[in-house]
Amino acid sequence: MEESIKIHFHNFAKLPSSKGDFVKSAVFRCVGYDCSLNFYPGGIVNAGGEGFMSLFLKNETMHKPNVAFDLLVMKANGKVYSIQSTQRVYSPNNRCVEIVSRDEVLKPNKGILNHGTLTFAVKFGLDKSLHCYPSQQPSSIGEDIFKLFDDEESTDVSFEVKNRVFHAHKCILKVRSPALAELPCQSTISNPRFLGS
Repeated sequence: MEESIKIHFHNFAKLPSSKGDFVKSAVFRCVGYDCSLNFYPGGIVNAGGEGFMSLFLKNETMHKPNVAFDLLVMKANGKVYSIQSTQRVYSPNNRCVEIVSRDEVLKPNKGILNHGTLTFAVKFGLDKSLHCYPSQQPSSIGEDIFKLFDDEESTDVSFEVKNRVFHAHKCILKVRSPALAELPCQSTISNPRFLGS
């Protein structure tokens, strides 16, 4: 399974450009995990290269995903400008990745900025060799709703059709059958309305 998501940083030229300063993206979900991207427009303090921007993919969940990812710098025309971290497997010890120089991004002839916005793409793929997928707890909500249908005491609406009584819940009728929800009906609530003959 492979997914990608684009993250936009608007007004790139006005973002903090000192080493160590970063801007955090909103949390996004990809291949079942919540992540965010820390973007260092001026690079990290102990960066190997001078003037290079850095990215850090941050896991926002308690899970330890086995996810391979690529970090891509996108051009204004939607094509990939550069790829870093090809097929690195995510771990809590991931380090910042130096991606491209700030000066390069600011050059108009490179075509990277789109009206001042810098776009990254994070491409995820589950590492199938590790066979570890996000866990999903089974939900019994469907079974619970069917039990409620059979529970005469908890229903707030009753219909009689050919001497057979059907029980329902107004909130479910409102969503699933608005026409039935609008019919006058018997009620145990004050000011009951009765079915017409």
